Amino acid sequence: MTNIFEILQKTDDEFIRQYIAMLEVLNPKNTAKIGVNIISRKGVQFINKLGHKFNKDLRLKAPKPQNLEQYIDQKKQELSNLSRSKLNTKLKIILKSILSLSYTISDDSLSIQIIDFVSQKLKIDEYKLVSQRADDIYQQYFNKLVEEDKHILTLNKMSHTILKNVLLKEDLWAHIMAAHGFKTEIMSQLIFMTVAIHGSPFTPAIETLPSYEADESIAAEIASQEDAYTQLLIEHNRLKIRLKNSETKYDQTLKDISTANATISAVINEQAAAESELAKLTQEYLIATDELNSLRTELQNENLSSSASATFDLLHQKYKAKDLALQTLQLQIDKQAIIISSAKDLIPDKKLGTTQLELHSQDILQEITKVKTAIKHVNADITSAEVQKRFRLEPKWQDVFSKFTFSSASKNKLPQFATSEILAIELALTELQNISDKTALSKGQSFFNGTHYQYFTTKADTGKIIKILYNPITADTCEIAQFAVII
Repeated sequence: MTNIFEILQKTDDEFIRQYIAMLEVLNPKNTAKIGVNIISRKGVQFINKLGHKFNKDLRLKAPKPQNLEQYIDQKKQELSNLSRSKLNTKLKIILKSILSLSYTISDDSLSIQIIDFVSQKLKIDEYKLVSQRADDIYQQYFNKLVEEDKHILTLNKMSHTILKNVLLKEDLWAHIMAAHGFKTEIMSQLIFMTVAIHGSPFTPAIETLPSYEADESIAAEIASQEDAYTQLLIEHNRLKIRLKNSETKYDQTLKDISTANATISAVINEQAAAESELAKLTQEYLIATDELNSLRTELQNENLSSSASATFDLLHQKYKAKDLALQTLQLQIDKQAIIISSAKDLIPDKKLGTTQLELHSQDILQEITKVKTAIKHVNADITSAEVQKRFRLEPKWQDVFSKFTFSSASKNKLPQFATSEILAIELALTELQNISDKTALSKGQSFFNGTHYQYFTTKADTGKIIKILYNPITADTCEIAQFAVII
């Protein structure tokens, strides 16, 4: 990315002295004085106009305006004997002090910290690249200034004198500082000035990126291939859902078959138990019938001899008890017969249901095989499309990002991005390539494949936020470990 302080090297000593003086003079205390003075002057003007409206000549004198140039010229005079090197050092020390930063941080890091600070205050998208956020800050500040000087403010034609004159407007200073505060204003102004002096946006033009295709016919072909690739991904996802549903149905069918078999087994066992119990009860019934017949004969004989004898009463009680037991056995026999009959009716139905389930499971297996074959073919087409995309991208990247090494994981991930997302990644890699202190871009560390990597983010036009994991090796070389989608 473009470093603020590299751009300031293009300016003369007078410009640096001017800015240092502004940093030292335009603090909350001094700007408060200026603001009170402006309010006082405007108040007197209002009263005089009000008096004129009622034909009264008040003729109040407005206080003499505080001259911002006087404050700054005095401070510039104190800096007149310092060399450019010392001026540069003093400027950085002041900026680090304002932002409460360590004095040992690199110029790259200081430049990024300034842009980060203003971005947060102005609520600029944190996922954008540093260069993009610097351009956004410039645009916001520029929009305020053009209200004051529409006829002179245009990028590429903004001289140092124009910048100084515009930035010294008291009313503008009072308005902006009241809205955002001293630190934000100072840092916003510095970013605005450096972009203006640079003469073009910090963000590289899309036409300079390796994946940009100027030939409309080639671009159309790439777009067509990308659409076809997107359709393959959609089809792949559709087939995966279809496969998952079929596998779920197959698993459920196997469970239903197992349940049906368990039911059949239970019914067979119940039938066997009932048949065994029936045989036992039948044997008991036959014995009880013989005993009842014997008792009936004895009762008849006893009745002929003496119907009032005690023996007759005892035999009659035994007969009644045996007859009741026989009736009970009959009920039990009937019950077991019903169980056996029900089992004989149920088992064939259950076996038929199981057969149908087994046939259904075979149909589902055929569907699963069919879908897996379709997925295999789609995967082959996806792989082919990705290989073609890598074949088209890698030579360009090897040429442009020759000092970067890309892991297999990052190369494999790259073809999965749309062209607009590839361009966003290339913007990020360009920014990483152009900065000496590559750790200055880092937003933290991310764990991947057993290693901690630095990372920073870029945002594509599609809205997708991409995290780039990297490992700085030297000021020029860097390992790119992975491109991960956050959102």
